Amino acid sequence: SRCLMYTDGLTEAVSPARGEMFGQSRLMSWFADRTSAGVGTGRMREELGELLSVFRGGQPPRDDQTFVIIGGREP
Repeated sequence: SRCLMYTDGLTEAVSPARGEMFGQSRLMSWFADRTSAGVGTGRMREELGELLSVFRGGQPPRDDQTFVIIGGREP
């Protein structure tokens, strides 16, 4: 099992193209999908950072976007 801890800057990241926030449901869906797929925690950290950057349209974050993924074994 795994645990994702994050600051509100993650879920409140804004997409300039869509005018919407990243949101908790999108984050939890991504986390469940990647965990079910057996993706290692290191790769998950990389993917989430990339996903947030793309979502923000390459713009810098407006707030801190700190997160930690713990648990499970690396494949």
